[in-house]
Amino acid sequence: MSLIADKIIIGDYLVPVRTGFWSVLNELVEYFAGEDHYRNFKSFVADNGLTNLAGKAGLNIIKELDNTPSTSQIFVLEHPQSN
Repeated sequence: MSLIADKIIIGDYLVPVRTGFWSVLNELVEYFAGEDHYRNFKSFVADNGLTNLAGKAGLNIIKELDNTPSTSQIFVLEHPQSN
């Protein structure tokens, strides 16, 4: 991986998905976005979301914000060679 930036900020759904109105609304939005989209959402959740994605990319999580906004997760990531 070539280094373009020292840090990456990425946000997506909070995994594991919590119960509540906003989680149900998110699920409905993903469902109505189409079959492939919904299948990818379910796969993302089953694969442990951003935590798994960061690990597969070889990136370290240096900061994590959960429920900001609710049902969302934001990570600040960096490549091990950049620190």
